[in-house]
Amino acid sequence: MNGNYSDPKSPGVLWAGAGPSVLLGYNYESPLDNGPDGLDPNFTADIVTYFLYRRYLRMQPLCEAWGYANKDKSDSRSLSNPFNSCAIEITGTTRTYWYWQRTGYCPACYYTWVSVTF
Repeated sequence: MNGNYSDPKSPGVLWAGAGPSVLLGYNYESPLDNGPDGLDPNFTADIVTYFLYRRYLRMQPLCEAWGYANKDKSDSRSLSNPFNSCAIEITGTTRTYWYWQRTGYCPACYYTWVSVTF
């Protein structure tokens, strides 16, 4: 839905009805465990730490905490960056897809955490 995955049957759309009420993950590509340059052994742990901080200390909604925790650790110049983070939230029959929408071309680009309902 955010232009990174060309197959109209996105895996997230297929998974949305098959599991829990919130799915957290990445669109198309996830960041490398050790960061874009492979030199940060705490890269993934930092994302988890930021997520827990935002969710439980700042009391952010689950999907927002996930997206912004990834932004906290982002490097928009990398092909493997946390700006590919996304979430699907299911409430009854309503499914909301959250993702980072890029505006402009990097390095002069910026991202906005947006949602669409499907």
